Parts: sequence; C-alpha cells; structure tokens
Amino acid sequence: MVNQRLEAGTVDTPVDHALWSTTRTETLSDGVFAIVMTLIVLELKVPDLPRDAPAAEVWRGFRELGPIFFSYFLTFALAGAFWFWHHRAFHELTHVDGPLFALNLAFLSFVSLLPFSTAMLGAFKLRQPVSLACYFGNLLALALALTAFWFYAGRSGLLKPPRDAASRRRFTFILLAHVMASVAALVTIAVEPSHAMNVYATLLVLGNVVIRRAIRSTTRRPERDQSPHAS
Repeated sequence: MVNQRLEAGTVDTPVDHALWSTTRTETLSDGVFAIVMTLIVLELKVPDLPRDAPAAEVWRGFRELGPIFFSYFLTFALAGAFWFWHHRAFHELTHVDGPLFALNLAFLSFVSLLPFSTAMLGAFKLRQPVSLACYFGNLLALALALTAFWFYAGRSGLLKPPRDAASRRRFTFILLAHVMASVAALVTIAVEPSHAMNVYATLLVLGNVVIRRAIRSTTRRPERDQSPHAS
C-alpha cells in the first residue's frame, strides 16, 4: 500500500510537515541573518596610514569612514527589523509547505545581498542615484518577499488561529508600509536623489504612527459599542 502511494507520487500530510520543518527553516534563516549582519562590518577598515602618522591625518582618515559607518548602522538596524518581522511571521505558522519554503529562500537571497548594497551605499555620496537605487531596490525586494510570504501563509491556511487580530493587522500594515516607503524612495531617486533617504525615513515613521492610531481606534470602537452606557 505504501509503495503504491509512493509510486503515485503522493505523500501524507504528516510526512510533508516533517519534510518542511518549521524549526529547521527558521534555524537556516537565523543563520543567514547572523552571517549577513556580521559581514556588513567588514567594509569598515582601518585607514591605510603609517604607524607614526600625526593625529590630524588619522582623524581625517577616520572621518572619511563616515559614510561607511552610516551605511553599516543603517543596514544593521534594518536587518534587525527584518529579522524580527521574519521571526514574527514564523511565530504565527502552524507548519511550512513547499511554496512557503521557496518564498523563504527568495527572501533569504535578498538578505544575502545586503552586504553588497550596503557597500554600494557607503562607497558613494548619498546623492549617487545608482548606489541609492541598488540599496532601496534591495530593501524593496526584501519587503515584497516577506509580504508575499505572509500573504501566502494566510491564504493557504498555514497560520494559527489569531489570538490578537489587531496585532496581526498591524503587522500586515507594517510590511505594506515598508513596501510603499521603498517604492517612494526609488521614485524620489529619479527626481531628486539627495531626498530619497529622507523620504524613506519620513514615510516609515509616519506610516507606523498612522498604523498604530488606526489599529487603536478600531479596537476601541467595539469596546464602546459593547459598553452598557452605549445608546
């Protein structure tokens, strides 16, 4: 019986769950994040100066590392945010199937590109359109891949029953806000590259504020409707 089912190419659901292990998939993801968040610091190199270089020259060489420090800390913070959102998504999963595993691999491939796009950002001024497009394109790909992961999991019945529907909605809107902020930054590059970083940061901050207020108002309304004093 088992041989007939194997020849037919069918596998029971429990076997599928064991094959696409949620724990091993998340462990792989954590390992990729750990390596990437370590690699981005390698762009920071000690200034190539003689050992007896005067303090003024050392200080000048250190200041020249400013853009690289900026790109490092920015990417480290964003990578940490994406790791948290990825962990948040996995916390809601019941199991992983083949398409979800493929979406996760696509997401990790863009995570692995972060050292390159970070190096591009730090190597040029913040008004260089090519390096900015490379960086924000990488962020957009990350946001789109994680959003696709999340929506596929929801539509395929791979999510646990929601214990906090408002928190789940807020998480969805946060992912969408990051997509929109990345798109807006890329559009801004075509108009005025020096404003792209400000547009990205502003939209992310405003988006989070709007999302929190909107979710808070929607959760308070049912409480007012259920109040014994409500008319």
